[in-house]
Amino acid sequence: MRGKAGVQEYADAAVNDPDIKRVREAATATADPGVTEDQAGVEVVLADGRTLSVFVEQSLGNINKPLSDRQLDAKFRDQAVENLAADDVERLIELCWKIEDLSDVNEVVHAAVPASARSGSHAVTA
Repeated sequence: MRGKAGVQEYADAAVNDPDIKRVREAATATADPGVTEDQAGVEVVLADGRTLSVFVEQSLGNINKPLSDRQLDAKFRDQAVENLAADDVERLIELCWKIEDLSDVNEVVHAAVPASARSGSHAVTA
């Protein structure tokens, strides 16, 4: 219903959303051994008896259909805002995209730690 399956889609707010509950209660999941981990099929029977179906041969984000850089940024942003301030998330994304140019990987490590948890400088050694 939300078009994605991120952390927020499994949080209490989503699970208890009345529209999502209604669809969940009307749905039946069935296993199909012929469907691979990168595939999905959905069949919907409408109140008037018509059946609508769709089959996804290759899910987005697998090795054969990778996310674009913009999609990867959005996915990371969506997950990281659970623990980092929005400005910190943007800084971390920027650092990740230029990691090869950094003189010290500790910049990325430091940026990945929530400000509330930073209690001094902790270096990472290889």
